[in-house]
Amino acid sequence: MDTCGVLHHSPAKRPGCVHRMPLARAVHQKTGEMLRVLPFLLLIIAVAGCGVDDLAFQPPPDGAYELGINQQETPPPAAFQVVSDGTPVPVVLGSQGAWMVVGAIRTTAFEGVEKVQIIAELEDAETGKRYARVKFRRSLVDGLDGFRYLTDIFLIVGKAGGDNEFEWEGRDFVMNLRVEESWGVGLEDAVTVRLQTQH
Repeated sequence: MDTCGVLHHSPAKRPGCVHRMPLARAVHQKTGEMLRVLPFLLLIIAVAGCGVDDLAFQPPPDGAYELGINQQETPPPAAFQVVSDGTPVPVVLGSQGAWMVVGAIRTTAFEGVEKVQIIAELEDAETGKRYARVKFRRSLVDGLDGFRYLTDIFLIVGKAGGDNEFEWEGRDFVMNLRVEESWGVGLEDAVTVRLQTQH
C-alpha cells in the first residue's frame, strides 16, 4: 500500500498522488552522501588553517652561503637577488658620481658571530684586470627569513665622465666575495656575471 492508501502491484502511480521515499531509506542515503564528501571537507579545512605562508616557507639549509646583489640602501631581504654564472648584473651610478656593482651575501653560517670581515673583488674575466677591491668589518643583519645578510658592498668600476666609462659594458666579470669570522677562517665564493649599465 502506498502513502495515498492504495495497494499497488505495479510501479504505476495514482494520478495526483505523490509517492514518497520511506524515511529510514532517505536518512541512510543522505548519510552515505555526507560520508563520501567528509574527507574532502576535512582536507579543505586543514589547508585553510595552515595558510599559504606556512605551506610555502622552507627553512634554509645550515651553512648556506649565497652571493647576490641588492638595491642600495634597501633593507634585506626585500631587494636581495641571488646571482649565478651568467647572470646580468646592473652597474648603477652612486650618489657621489661613481659607477658600481652593489654586491651582497646571505648566509646561515657564522652563528653567534656579531661582526665579520668582508673581502670583495671584481675583475675582468678575460683580461684579469682588477677593477675593485674592498675590505671592511660589518655586522650581519637578520632578514627574519632564516638568513643573515651583508648588503651594500660597493664595488666601483669607474667614475662618471671618466676615461674608462662604460668599458665594462656587456663584459664578463668575476665577483669574488669572502666573509671571515676571524683571520683566515671563513667562507668564500665567486661567480662570473655580465655587467650592464643601468641608465
